[in-house]
Amino acid sequence: MRTLIALVLAGAFIFSPVILPADEVRKPTVEVVFVLDTTGSMTSLIAAAKDKIWSIVGTLASARPVPRIKLGLVGYRDRGDEYVTRLTPLTEDIDAVYGDLMKFQAGGGGDSPESVNQALSEAVRVISWSAEPDTMRVIFLVGDCPPHMNYPNDVKYPVSCREAKAKGIIINTIQMGNYSDTGPIWREISRLTQGDYFSIAMADIHTEYKTPYDKDIAELAAKHGATRVYYGDSEAQARAEKKMLNESAILESSSDSVKAQRSMFNLSEAGKANFAGGYELVDKVVNGEVSLKDLKQSELPEEMRSMTPTQREQYIAAKAEERKKLEKELQALNTKRQEYIRDLAHKNASQEEKSFENQVFKSLKSQGADKHIELNAEMTY
Repeated sequence: MRTLIALVLAGAFIFSPVILPADEVRKPTVEVVFVLDTTGSMTSLIAAAKDKIWSIVGTLASARPVPRIKLGLVGYRDRGDEYVTRLTPLTEDIDAVYGDLMKFQAGGGGDSPESVNQALSEAVRVISWSAEPDTMRVIFLVGDCPPHMNYPNDVKYPVSCREAKAKGIIINTIQMGNYSDTGPIWREISRLTQGDYFSIAMADIHTEYKTPYDKDIAELAAKHGATRVYYGDSEAQARAEKKMLNESAILESSSDSVKAQRSMFNLSEAGKANFAGGYELVDKVVNGEVSLKDLKQSELPEEMRSMTPTQREQYIAAKAEERKKLEKELQALNTKRQEYIRDLAHKNASQEEKSFENQVFKSLKSQGADKHIELNAEMTY
C-alpha cells in the first residue's frame, strides 16, 4: 500500500524518516485570543476581523520555525444586552473560530462603558492557555469604550492584568476611535502586561484587496477540500461531518478574497491541522501513520466499504494524486496573488500602515521575536 502511494506521489512527499534533535522537532506554539467589542458602534471592526483573520493566521504560518497556531475569541457587549460575552476556546481548528466570528453582528451597547472587565477576566481565566514556557500567549483587546468600574461581582482589569502577567500572557490594546476616557485605560492595560497600545480611526480600519486570481483560487480550493477522506469510529465521523458542514457554511458566506486567504493558510505547514482536522485518511496513509488493511469496515467512509482491498488502495492513491496536482496549481496562483496585492499595498502604504491587521502584525512580529519565532518582514495578504 505505501509503495503504491509513494510511487504516485514521487517528488511530492519524503518518506525516509529524518531524525532531528528534540529541540528542532518540537514546534513552538502561538496562542492568540481576540477580545472584541461587538456593540453597535463596532460594525467596521467586526467586518475587518472577518475579512482579515485568514491574513493574520497566514502571516503567522510564514514564521520560522513553523509554529502550531491556536486562536480563540471573546466577543463582548454589556449587561442588559443580548449577551455579555461569547467565548470560542483556543483551537487549531481556525474554521471553527471563523465560523463563530461570522455569527457576530454589531448590536447593543448604547451607553459609553461596556463589560470590558468581564471579557478580559474570562479571556485570562476561562480560556485554557498552555502552561509551556516556550508558548507565545497574546490577547488583543479591541474596542472603543472603557470598562464599567462600578459593577458588582466584577473582576476589575488591574486584577486580570496581574493574572495575565503571571501566566505569561501579553495583552495588546487597540483603541477604535478617539473616545477620551478609553485611551488612558487601554494604555494602562497594555503597560501592565508589557503589551502594545494602538489607536485606529474607524475610517482607517482596513483595506480590502481583490485580485483577478481570487475566483480561480476559490474554485480550486473547493476541489482541494473534496480530496479529504475521513475515517474512524462513529464519534470521529460525527466530528468530521460537523467540520465539513462548518466549512460549507464558510464557503457559502465568504467572498472569493477570503476563500483565497483561507486556501493559502491551508496549504501551509501550519495550516495542515485546520485543513485536515483529525482522522483524515489520505494524509495519514501517505505519511505511513495508518494502514488500510488494519481498519475495520465500519471505520471506513461509506463510499469505501464495498470496495475490495485493491480498490481501496487505488481510491486513496487517486485522491492523493489529485491533491498533489491541485496544490501545485494553487501554490502558483497564490504566488501571483501575493505579488499582485504586494504592489497594491506598497502603493497604498500610508493607509496600510494604519490598518487593524498591520497593528496586529507589528505586535506579533516584535513579541514573537522574544520567543525566538521570526515572522516575515511583510504581511501575508
